[in-house]
Amino acid sequence: MPKGIFNKPQALAILTVLCWSFSSLLAKLISIQSPYLLFSFSFSFALIVYLIIAYKIYRKHLFQAIRKVPFKYFLIGLCGYYAVWVGNTESFRAFNSASETTVLNYTWLIFTVFFTETIYQKKDSISLKSSIEFLGIILGFISVFILAVQGNILSFKINNINGILWGLFGGTSYGFFSAYSSTLNKERQIIFLISSISASLLAMLITSYFTSGNIILQAQKLSWQKIGLTALLGLLVDALGYIMWTRSLSISRAKNINVSKVVSIIFILPVASLLIVSFYLQEYTIIKPYFIVCILFFLGGLVLTQRSGYVTKFIKSKPKYD
Repeated sequence: MPKGIFNKPQALAILTVLCWSFSSLLAKLISIQSPYLLFSFSFSFALIVYLIIAYKIYRKHLFQAIRKVPFKYFLIGLCGYYAVWVGNTESFRAFNSASETTVLNYTWLIFTVFFTETIYQKKDSISLKSSIEFLGIILGFISVFILAVQGNILSFKINNINGILWGLFGGTSYGFFSAYSSTLNKERQIIFLISSISASLLAMLITSYFTSGNIILQAQKLSWQKIGLTALLGLLVDALGYIMWTRSLSISRAKNINVSKVVSIIFILPVASLLIVSFYLQEYTIIKPYFIVCILFFLGGLVLTQRSGYVTKFIKSKPKYD
């Protein structure tokens, strides 16, 4: 693969889409049996990849760099791995399907812009751009509401509140993690990822023990197929995908490229994931009228939050008539 691609945030975002399109399917497949132990294995595979990359960067100074890791890296890192997959797993279980959880999980695309703009970028006053972003966030939550009431918007009766809240928990967590990771340079990114995956690995092992008991007995019951799917999830999604995504955000910041230009590329990810889930698992939720409306509102919210700069320029360029 040409080395120049790894210095182009838009190209990295496209590669991330290719990797992450299978995340919902893989997560659903391993969430059936001992999910938390399997996610622990997934994190272990990702950790090995991160350590190899970190060694190439730091060489003999790697151990010294790891020793100086800020404690907040571990805390924030839990949002990027542990919280996301716990939220998804419990949402999968609540819905007994993957389609609804996929939509809820990808609210992180909206939350990434939200946290980036509200926490990590200073704003002196409310602007047209921020107003457009706020409107996009509202549309995103309207889509969640439509999903929650299954299209019966006048009833205000939330169906499967547990599935909704767990799914949003995962989406919010990764949105915050993604926004924070964009503030780190290349060298600190890999250390941040090592800290994140290590903390999440420990938390996931503890969760596995308290939810299912003896970890060794759980491991003995796993099939090689499950282990293979776990390795694929760890290498493709938790390692390669995360590396490319955090790097794309970091390069954007370094080159003073608006983060929305990068994030907007990835908004096709929910649709790609839904199509893969529907085809492989034969779930037909995606063709229900209320679900289609939900997706349209969701995509509208993504466009406004992630392309707010272009929308602002378009509005300002419109001729004014007296």
